Amino acid sequence: MRKKLLSKFLTASIIILMVASQIDFSFSLENSQKSALMNDVDPSNDTLSDPIILLSDSSLLEQAATHGWKGDGSTSNPFVIERVRIVTNSICFQATDISLHFVLRDSILESDNEVFGSIYLNNVTNGQFENCTIVSRQYAICVKNSENCTFRNNIIENTAQYAFFLRESSIIVVSNNTISGGRVGIGLEFSRECELLWNKVSGVSTIGVSLTQTEQNTISYNSIIGCEYGLRSEQVINSTFNGNLMSENQMSGFDADHILDCDVIANSIQYNGRGLVLRDAHNCKIINNTVNHNSRSGLLLTDSEYDTVSCNEIYDNEYSGISLSGIDYVQIHTNVVYGNGDAGLLMSFCNNVFIQDNMIHGNLNCGIRISQWNEQNILYENSIGWNDHGNAVDNCNKTVWDNGIDRGNSWSDYNGSGVYSIKGAANNIDRFPSLFIDTFPPRINHPPDQIFYEGTQSHRITWTPIEYEPSWYEVFKNSTPIELGNWDGSAITITLEPLKSGVYEYVLTVYDQNGQSANDSVLVIVLANTSVPQLVLSPFIILAIIGGLGVITIVVFLEIKARYPQHFNFTA
Repeated sequence: MRKKLLSKFLTASIIILMVASQIDFSFSLENSQKSALMNDVDPSNDTLSDPIILLSDSSLLEQAATHGWKGDGSTSNPFVIERVRIVTNSICFQATDISLHFVLRDSILESDNEVFGSIYLNNVTNGQFENCTIVSRQYAICVKNSENCTFRNNIIENTAQYAFFLRESSIIVVSNNTISGGRVGIGLEFSRECELLWNKVSGVSTIGVSLTQTEQNTISYNSIIGCEYGLRSEQVINSTFNGNLMSENQMSGFDADHILDCDVIANSIQYNGRGLVLRDAHNCKIINNTVNHNSRSGLLLTDSEYDTVSCNEIYDNEYSGISLSGIDYVQIHTNVVYGNGDAGLLMSFCNNVFIQDNMIHGNLNCGIRISQWNEQNILYENSIGWNDHGNAVDNCNKTVWDNGIDRGNSWSDYNGSGVYSIKGAANNIDRFPSLFIDTFPPRINHPPDQIFYEGTQSHRITWTPIEYEPSWYEVFKNSTPIELGNWDGSAITITLEPLKSGVYEYVLTVYDQNGQSANDSVLVIVLANTSVPQLVLSPFIILAIIGGLGVITIVVFLEIKARYPQHFNFTA
């Protein structure tokens, strides 16, 4: 009898373990990444420390001797403060009037201070902060009147105000930090010669990166995602914004007001409200940026002069591609503007704007629209075509559409002889037009990959390719042709036949009349209908389930033992 009861108990335990083993211990990517980062700064191995307050070089020397910090404060051998954990309602690390070299690294700083937060520097040179996790109620890092300091590879989170605030400082490098939450990610005021490089800023309620009255700064290769404004600058001089990603910011990706001698180069600005906005910009270069899929206009330039807008690709924005207002002596050349929801190029209150060698095509309104309130603008050697409501509408009688000698613009609807008449009240003409020939390959979107169970029906794939001179298409399934036909430029839909479990790749290729093509592949995964979906649970729920199962096992065991105590006498 005892063996039988023990056998049942063991069987129940095995079943419980088998059930638990079916749980997919899947954590979110965010938590996994955070755990990996925190492994380098394990709180269980750190020293719980009091706040560090350094008020002078002599104070630093004294505390270095007291705590045994390595180094001598020189350039080659800085004092090293490492693997400390400070949790306080005051400032975790404060340094004032320090010129000796020091490093704080591999530490955790948590502050509930309502003013300056975790790190506060004033009149500090030669400080380094590396691989720290910083949590603060207000300002996580506050730097004033300091220079030649570096903040690298830190995690800054849960701030209410600024994650990083820099004021009246110079030669500060902020690189490879991860910043989330708070009102402003990184803020610079009255500072110069600073570098913000390779930082990741996300989920900030107001501004991801903010610059106010600064000069000679470099902001490069940062990722700024999911803020109200991505990167915002005001009264900025001689600075470079290069290679940044600004995406999913509610109001605008890049927003600048009153900037002088700045370069905005090779940034990716996508899926924001407005894309790239510049007001009162003087002698600035906006070059080689990609501005796409913004819910309003792509590039807005207003009240500005002597700027260059060149080699940008601006497409698929819901409003206009480029909007110019109140600008003088600006050069717009070698840009590609297409697929925007309004006009490709809008102009009002502009004077002496030189527009040359741009491609403006396939916009859902007109290609170029010029209001009557403009003066002396020149457009030639542009290629303009296939815009839904006409290639150009000009209501200003002072616009010039050629160079006056032998070069005008290329038009997709030019009939091949004589001048080209521009629509609009001004009745302007291009005296030296030419035919714009479609040399662009088709564009094609990527529908989502699909996963479903065997035996389910009504599954389709729809592509919406774009081409001005469409010809034909073909569809392959796992390298086998399944459909071929003429294509008139409309969407292409295929219905998936009943599929057995497995993995399938569907590839659509579309061709234009010039033999150019584009293709896209969609992955389809079909699960066997006997498959049981895995349960994806948070770690807390998993522990609760396992704990609950363990409790049930113990209760069952105790109940059996209480009923049959004679079978549980294990003494010799």
